[in-house]
Amino acid sequence: MTKDFSNALSNISCIDLLNASWEEINNYCLVSNVANGLKMYLKHLHSSLHTDLFNSYNPHIVFFDADYIIGSIRNEQSVEQFSLGGIEILPDVNAIKMDLSLFKNIEKEIYITKNIDLTDDLGCELFHKMKPILLKNYNTDFVQIHVDFKNELTIPYPEFCKEYNQNIVFLNCENQPDLNSLRLHRVFYRYKQAVIFIFRNNTGLEFMGWNKNFLFQLKNCKPIQLGKIDTKTKLNAVLDKLGLYGVNSLDDEEMAFLDSFSK
Repeated sequence: MTKDFSNALSNISCIDLLNASWEEINNYCLVSNVANGLKMYLKHLHSSLHTDLFNSYNPHIVFFDADYIIGSIRNEQSVEQFSLGGIEILPDVNAIKMDLSLFKNIEKEIYITKNIDLTDDLGCELFHKMKPILLKNYNTDFVQIHVDFKNELTIPYPEFCKEYNQNIVFLNCENQPDLNSLRLHRVFYRYKQAVIFIFRNNTGLEFMGWNKNFLFQLKNCKPIQLGKIDTKTKLNAVLDKLGLYGVNSLDDEEMAFLDSFSK
């Protein structure tokens, strides 16, 4: 039975770059108060795709959480071909200020229940203690907490996947790791569901794996229904942005749109 990742997928949005016009995307960014950095990135992706539709490096769908780009994919690609570069460079988190006995207790609980996801009680306690550390290290809430494993769960990769019913895929690896040499080191959680796994081999080299079922369900997310936005709604959004952040917050397209009403 495939696990439901609806909790982990909550608040994730995606845009269909292939079938949307830039005007539709631009209007969505405006009325949704999307950060300029994300808007410019979407514009770059849209322009690149429609300049060269058959270039496999130009994605059709882009996924994001608030203003954080999670990744992208083309319609015909499998989940093993997801481009998830933003997460692939997660920094190592220094948890030295934490009471690491909590990790030990969580590991024992997971070992007993054979469920890698966190219970509500453990998740809340861990998030409360880790939040100051994570906020200092990450610019995203895509992953909120992690657990380091040093005892019962440091078992060979094939054994871990079988005992804990996990289907894991390693992305962006030129050479797939020797799975028998891998031991679990860390799991990153999104809303208490395990989505990213860090394994170490016997030389200490780390490999990042993704929960494959999570990626399947991510790929099947329905794109935002963009549609047309009427002029009044768009004007109100521009004026709200102007009032809140000043004229310097408006980009050239927004300035031109506002200028059209002064003529």
